[in-house]
Amino acid sequence: MYSFLMPLFLLVFTSSSFAAHLRIQVPSDYIPKKGETPVDIGATVFAHVARLVDEKIDLEYMPASHQREWRELRSNPYACLYNKQKTSAREKDAIFSHYPLIAFPSIRLVLRKSITLPDSVSLNEVLQSTNLKIGVVKGRSYGEQLDTIIEANKAAFVWGEGLNSAFNHRERVAKGTLDGVLEYSEVYLDHFANRPESDEVTFHSIEGVNETVFGYIACARSVHGKMAIASFDEAMDKPEYFNYMINMHRVSFPAVEFQFLKDALEAAYQIPAKSNAVPPDTTLHLARRK
Repeated sequence: MYSFLMPLFLLVFTSSSFAAHLRIQVPSDYIPKKGETPVDIGATVFAHVARLVDEKIDLEYMPASHQREWRELRSNPYACLYNKQKTSAREKDAIFSHYPLIAFPSIRLVLRKSITLPDSVSLNEVLQSTNLKIGVVKGRSYGEQLDTIIEANKAAFVWGEGLNSAFNHRERVAKGTLDGVLEYSEVYLDHFANRPESDEVTFHSIEGVNETVFGYIACARSVHGKMAIASFDEAMDKPEYFNYMINMHRVSFPAVEFQFLKDALEAAYQIPAKSNAVPPDTTLHLARRK
């Protein structure tokens, strides 16, 4: 009888252990070091979600460019990404979290100051009427509206790929080897904080683009991916998480932008009452988008 029960015990023990600790791999161009404060709001908020699920999920980060992140997600059943825009094309490859991880003001056309264009522009018209060298990054989504324009005008852009490609494009604008880049104003200004280059560009809103965009957690379309998303959704549904996430936006964005981002997040989370959480004593760099 004991010889019969032992295999059964081992099976139950093994199944319970698997359920308790799911191994998930996170391909990313940012690999956090032990004890290090993450460099942006996306990594910071995702790290907090990871702490909330650490009894269920073990996370392992893998170095990867934007392009490789999605290749890994399509081929690796254990892969999850964070701070990703949800598009119909991406939903074919990934399961997305129910709630957004973070919110951002829409992407801008960042141009060298010597180039004169209106505050609000049609990107299609800019591409058709000028020969500006505008940088974009392979594997990055700029939102469905901009992705459609970029796809239809591939030859009109300067493409970057590999690790640090977005960083390198911003440096090229500062050096004058690119005329401009599609980027979030906060990201660009944070990149050149305390450097004179931050005053040498102009930021142009792009017609037809949503004013607020969300970044989600995305996992492989696999059993493991479904289990991971279920755990992430459960953690992100807690009031403690929502207050933390709102506070991170409060310390990361100017007051005017924070208020409309907060309103958008409250609508996404279906929060009727305004959050009055006290901001934590935290200083972090502004956000990067992927």
